Amino acid sequence: MGVDRSGLSATWWAHASVQRGRWTQNAYYRGGMEGNRPLHAPSDASDGPGGTRGRRSVPVFRDMTPEQFLARCKIVCHIGPAGVWEHISKTGFRTAEQLILDADLTEEERQLLLSTPRRESVRLRVHGEDVTLRDQSSLFTRKDPKSASDGGPDISDRIHLLNQRVYFFADETPMQKFLDKAVAADGAQDVIWLSPFKVIQLEELRLELASQNAGAIARRSGAQKTAEAFVPLFRFPDRKPTELTVFGGFDDLSAVFRAERCFPDGSRSLLT
Repeated sequence: MGVDRSGLSATWWAHASVQRGRWTQNAYYRGGMEGNRPLHAPSDASDGPGGTRGRRSVPVFRDMTPEQFLARCKIVCHIGPAGVWEHISKTGFRTAEQLILDADLTEEERQLLLSTPRRESVRLRVHGEDVTLRDQSSLFTRKDPKSASDGGPDISDRIHLLNQRVYFFADETPMQKFLDKAVAADGAQDVIWLSPFKVIQLEELRLELASQNAGAIARRSGAQKTAEAFVPLFRFPDRKPTELTVFGGFDDLSAVFRAERCFPDGSRSLLT
């Protein structure tokens, strides 16, 4: 059964259709390039105009549609240390970069946080409130010669890319695994649930999907590959994503339908 589009604004659907059409039309010239060769070009150069051999049909670029997104993403969930909901409810979902820029820090401390991975969680003071940035310890498990602790342009670019986004789980299995681990290691966690249907209706939202969690992406890839791993909805392949990210964060909380605090003893308390 298809998804009812009646609840989606006409403006949103018109924008979605334009974006999808533009991508298909320009597949040869923009994102459809791999090295110097179009992804969908015929395999034999002589198969072009005037070629004498049989032509292979160009495959259709199959993007994920809004209906497929809603069918595959049953959850959209954000997890943060206890107290994060109180801050989000006032300021919206803000990126690590935004929080670092607004925090009470020396310029040296600020630049360090903006360019290097956090081995441990960092507590910031932002507009008179305490905010905790979760650690990026997964980046320190890299096995390649260039360790995250070495710094340098490559890791700095990757940290910049990671800090510019807010992260949401789109799959319940990795979400529960992460939540159990976070509660066991750091104590109570706030879990914020958003309606997938309402998320894709939010205007001006720079929504991206990823097939791996951000730590795995950045740990195994260079800065360019890390950027390419965060894909807009209409360029993401038709398969179930692991993670949903929003570039630049967002203030509109109308998609949030529940916030709760999960404790080490397994109990939960509703925050909304």
